Amino acid sequence: MDRYQWLIVFHIFGAFLLLCGALAFHVLQPYAARRERPSELAALLGIGRVAVGAIQFGSLVVLIFGIWLAYESVPRYKITDEWILVSLVLWVIGNALGAIGGRDYQKAGKLADRLAGEGDAPSTELTALVRSRGALLMTSASTLVILAILVLMVWKPGAP
Repeated sequence: MDRYQWLIVFHIFGAFLLLCGALAFHVLQPYAARRERPSELAALLGIGRVAVGAIQFGSLVVLIFGIWLAYESVPRYKITDEWILVSLVLWVIGNALGAIGGRDYQKAGKLADRLAGEGDAPSTELTALVRSRGALLMTSASTLVILAILVLMVWKPGAP
């Protein structure tokens, strides 16, 4: 395999991590929203941290290897191609939405860990954080943006 093919492998690996992390997060979220005991929430949100780690690492790998691929594939593709520039803008937007939405879940994880060690009594604050509509909307919007990037990467509108 040549360097270009290796770059594609790592770029796709990053995309796989990113999408799997997002899928895992969205599978766990409804389960967490139905729980009230801090120990149960701490366990689910702990698994969610692994999913978030996959999202963050995959997002970085996709960016690095995607940009490298754009430079490696000149003249076929260029970093200034519209579909690549739109993908980069969407990458920033998707990461920002995910970070904003993830704040409530991060706070919930810390609170759940603390409350689980202090008697494991349900908390309205913890429940509100886990069931936050704003956080769910932001993280869902982030996932939709990731899917839009995937569509652009496969379709490559305007590319030869």
